[in-house]
This record gives sequence, structure tokens and C-alpha cells, in this order.
Amino acid sequence: MKKIILFAVLLFASVFAQDSVQSFISIKNTGVNEFHEKYPKYDGRGTIVMVLDTGIDIGVDGLIKTSTGEDKVLDVQDFTGQGDVKFYEAEIDEDNDSLFFINEEMGYRIAGADSLSLKASDNKYFIGLLKEKKWLNSGSKVKDVNRNGTRNDKFLFGSI
Repeated sequence: MKKIILFAVLLFASVFAQDSVQSFISIKNTGVNEFHEKYPKYDGRGTIVMVLDTGIDIGVDGLIKTSTGEDKVLDVQDFTGQGDVKFYEAEIDEDNDSLFFINEEMGYRIAGADSLSLKASDNKYFIGLLKEKKWLNSGSKVKDVNRNGTRNDKFLFGSI
């Protein structure tokens, strides 16, 4: 049954060509153009809509500015945790006359602690690991962050 519904949706979408790149429903076939001509100020002014979704692409033309030039998207919150990168407290350790940030529990170690131009006033430092595979199924076109031909690299990072 799902295959039949999907086929019907795809058939419907291919028969009625879109007249707007940013629209999923034909604004011509639904009468939106005529409505806008008749009521030019009925464009959602003064209306606030809250959308709870797993993702929103605020780069879509229709979400950037209102018809009067104001910003459409007031705020974006990511409650999925998909973009989260965890930081772990790090200590500074010395090895072969070089200083490293290290978190023994996670096994993270980053060189360069001795070359910082800024030092944390409270002497607290944090490190973490960012896995390239985090982007494999994302909507981002970035799949190979360092462009080395693989998509499974890991990047250690630090923060004051």
C-alpha cells in the first residue's frame, strides 16, 4: 500500500510542474498568485508561527525575509542533540619538553599547550573529539571536511 501511495505522490508531482523553485505545492494551481494580487497585505504580517521539527533550512528563500523586508526566522533552537559536540575538562601534561592538553578518561591528547598566546584565567581547559562521520547523513554538503578522500576522520579540538 505504501508503494502505491508513494507512486501516486510522485506521479502527481511530475504531472503538475512547479512554478516556483522554493515551493512544494504549485502556487499557480492553488490560486496563491490571484490571492496575492487581490489582497497584497495578507501575507502573514503580525503572525508568529512556531515550528517544532527535526530540522529547518533557514537558507530557503521563502524563509529569509518578509514581503516588507523584515527577518522571517526570529530564532532557531536545535533540540535534537545532533549538532552537539561534547567538551571534556583537560589537564596540561608534559612529555619530551612539550606541553599537551590531555583527558585521560577519554584518551584525548592534543599537542600545542605550550604555544598558546592566551591562557585561561581560571586555568581550566577543555578538549573534545569531532567525528567526520557525523555529517554522512546530514543535509550538509560537507562530507569530507579536510578533503582527503575519506569520510571517517576524527578531529581533536581544544577550548579555553
